[in-house]
Amino acid sequence: ILKERAKLSSGINAEYGEIAEVTSRYYMKCMTLVEKTNKAPHIVVQFAKRALEEIQTYASLSGITVEALYKEDQMRFNVGYLQSHVFKFSLILGDYMAAYFALTNNPDEDRKRSCLSRLVTELCEKNQVGRLCSLQLHGLVDSVELILKERAKLSSGINAEYGEIAEVTSRYYMKCMTLVEKTNKAPHIVVQFAKRALEEIQTYASLSGITVEALYKEDQMRFNVGYLQSHVFKFSLILGDYMAAYFALTNNPDEDRKRSCLSRLVTELCEKNQVGRLCSLQLHGLVDSVELILKERAKSVDVNSTPNWYQILYAFYVKRNNYRRAGTTMYHYAQRLATEFEYQPKTKVGPHPGTLLTQYINCLEQQLNAYLLAINALKLVEDFNQWIPAIEENDETEKSDNGAIQSEGLAISPKRRRVKNE
Repeated sequence: ILKERAKLSSGINAEYGEIAEVTSRYYMKCMTLVEKTNKAPHIVVQFAKRALEEIQTYASLSGITVEALYKEDQMRFNVGYLQSHVFKFSLILGDYMAAYFALTNNPDEDRKRSCLSRLVTELCEKNQVGRLCSLQLHGLVDSVELILKERAKLSSGINAEYGEIAEVTSRYYMKCMTLVEKTNKAPHIVVQFAKRALEEIQTYASLSGITVEALYKEDQMRFNVGYLQSHVFKFSLILGDYMAAYFALTNNPDEDRKRSCLSRLVTELCEKNQVGRLCSLQLHGLVDSVELILKERAKSVDVNSTPNWYQILYAFYVKRNNYRRAGTTMYHYAQRLATEFEYQPKTKVGPHPGTLLTQYINCLEQQLNAYLLAINALKLVEDFNQWIPAIEENDETEKSDNGAIQSEGLAISPKRRRVKNE
């Protein structure tokens, strides 16, 4: 009885197995038709999975193992073809785990390698490196490592090529900038070309794997960047874009050009009555340089000239809470007013005595105001620092935020220091 039942069951299973095999081919045909529409990738995946299920049913009912099934060329091809479609359209849908399982179950080694390479590339380009590293990769670790090495090698060659293109493009923009500059008609175009050239230089450094420090060690590249930044500064200043000019000079690797640009910016802001903007700049690492420029201007120009450089220097110190130097500046301004008026020829103050008297009174008023400002500034300093040297202090003397001198021997006045020693 058992033998007869087994024989009958075997015949039924064989019949159902044939039906399953035909059904799998039907699903494959449906999958191909939907694929051609390029509209429903999820339907393609469903048909491919249905076809794979029917092939498994066929193998099960026919008593064929998976290993034996894949030995048949046609069946191995069909399964590989279907798994490749599950992989491809799962990747399109962003279902990376379904795509990964499809490639691992693919019996066609060539298709498996192709799918693995595509999966690795897709995950890396979509910033899914963490997901790639979290995959189990049973038996595929070496393959993934090889793919990544090949990609890195290829990318290195591509980057080097694009880096060379970027370097050539930067020189092209520099040439365009020079031609437009000669017309003296379009400063904004000059700035645009200079910035484009700087961007291309940065691209060249990035693709070539060169740091900014290493890039500026090359004399020609440092000269080019300095030249371009100077042009951005110069024409931004012409356009009245002071912040762009400031950023250009701070990013200039050429120290000589940077100092020249800083001096020009300070002069421009002061002459255009933009002292508030000057005092509001952060001036990272440039405070001492700006202070020196203002001091030199104050000493070298006529005391009655416009703008008043002593008052500007006073405002600069007050903005930075350096009240002692602010007071000292006003004191020396008052002293210079007295000296210059005393030795000023009468021919320069006017032909009439009344004019000389008026100017003398104005000079006294300016001195009075300067002394008052000096006193007010010193009132904001601690008691032991409320004094002014007869001669101007060394620019290199260290000072705190409230204007106190930090160098030993200058923390108190010479008179108090002598009394203290006695």
